[in-house]
Amino acid sequence: MGTTGTATQGIAQAPVNQTPQGLADDADQATVQAYYKNKLGMDVGGSYYRDNLDPKILARSAEPLEKLVNELGKDVFDEMGIRIVSSQSQFMGQKATRAYAQTSLQSHTIAVNPNKFNDYNTIKASMHTDVHAGYHPTGCKAGDVIVHEVGHNLEFLINRRINANNRLNLVLADYNQTYSKAIVQQAYSELKKEQPSLYSTEKQARKSISGYADSLWNGTVAYTECLAEAVADYARNGQNAKPMSLKIWQGIKSMLK
Repeated sequence: MGTTGTATQGIAQAPVNQTPQGLADDADQATVQAYYKNKLGMDVGGSYYRDNLDPKILARSAEPLEKLVNELGKDVFDEMGIRIVSSQSQFMGQKATRAYAQTSLQSHTIAVNPNKFNDYNTIKASMHTDVHAGYHPTGCKAGDVIVHEVGHNLEFLINRRINANNRLNLVLADYNQTYSKAIVQQAYSELKKEQPSLYSTEKQARKSISGYADSLWNGTVAYTECLAEAVADYARNGQNAKPMSLKIWQGIKSMLK
């Protein structure tokens, strides 16, 4: 749904049976920003409102995001330090008509495409088409664009923890998809042991999540997109997510213990 730029420590385990509270579709700016900051550990930049982007998209992102916070702990989200902004300059030409959002290792920012986020119904229709075509996980909706980008930031956090004192290794691990590749491959390995007939190849397992999860990045398998798509699948569908997504989610959680 977007593009990614390219040592462990304990976390407080929040109860997993909390019911997400979510946000009203018509919540005002102050309410949305306070909710995202206090419940999700994320900042919504004023540029989102300056550019007249649709707050309903943020409202529809809230419940699946809160589900992830309930499992990982808000301190993990605080540590990611995510800020959501509108960025016309990053979405020019063909990218303006295709990309929903993007994030990067360095920025801690999810930049959303104002050409997509200016109207909830526009992004809803676009996502419906993508999901129907199998390009994004079954059941995913407009609000899951931001969830997908949070998936990338979970990968970035794992990388930053492990390579906190080595910037070169940090950048190389991002470029080589070191941790997303390890998590995805381990998920497939575990599924092959538990359910040998479920997937005949890793490619088939990735594609079971979505077409984007089986796409290419820099000429190789886009493991980073597979991981982010699995997060979106799990956040939206819970235990009804694809088995490969569930395993990837378990792998992410184990890396963040």
